[in-house]
Amino acid sequence: FEFNPDQAPGYGTAQSWLSTNSGEQWTGQGNARISAVNTLVEDTFTDVNGTLLANHTPDVGGPWVQLASSAVTLEINGNQLTPTAKESIGEYVIDAGAGDCEASCTTIVSGVDPTNRTLTRLRVRVSAPSALDGYMCQIVSSENPFMQLIEEGGAGLVRSAFVISEVENRFTLSASGSVVTASFGPESVSYNLATVTANTYCGVGLRTQGSPATESYAEDFKVTSITDAPLP
Repeated sequence: FEFNPDQAPGYGTAQSWLSTNSGEQWTGQGNARISAVNTLVEDTFTDVNGTLLANHTPDVGGPWVQLASSAVTLEINGNQLTPTAKESIGEYVIDAGAGDCEASCTTIVSGVDPTNRTLTRLRVRVSAPSALDGYMCQIVSSENPFMQLIEEGGAGLVRSAFVISEVENRFTLSASGSVVTASFGPESVSYNLATVTANTYCGVGLRTQGSPATESYAEDFKVTSITDAPLP
């Protein structure tokens, strides 16, 4: 095994490492571990335009189930997930099979009239399609777009909220042990949990609002599990 310090973050972490410097490479023997990324769910939303998400089969995992509190349905158009109606949010969840995971999608944030807010939501550690628990992060488009990290569990407590940039970017929400982290591009926030659950449902939600309708969509939804494994 060869260990390059410049590549360490992407290749693994060495523990109790005994090494000798040989040119630009570090070599030696020791105990090492590497993080393995496992795709649990992936959906590129590739289907016939107008296909309802409940009738669509993801690339990996599935099926999608409409969250009990969801007011509208979501459908696929041009490989994007969009709401079928305005004013109310549509949300769906999918069983990822792991509580420690990262859910992500590509979405857009734009500055609009504050009365015509749109939003994109991600959820992790939801217990069931009929439940409103776990952890949720939402990006809200307004005059000053912002992101909220919310602990559900019946209380709906806002744990963090801050202004974000008006761009299209990758939106992620992850749960690992007692830490939940949300990010939109380079901007991120983490929250330390008092209680750790092993719930395995993840979700995505969208709302479009205004006249004409303000843009709201999600692309390339993915859930990954990151686990430590010994190097071979």
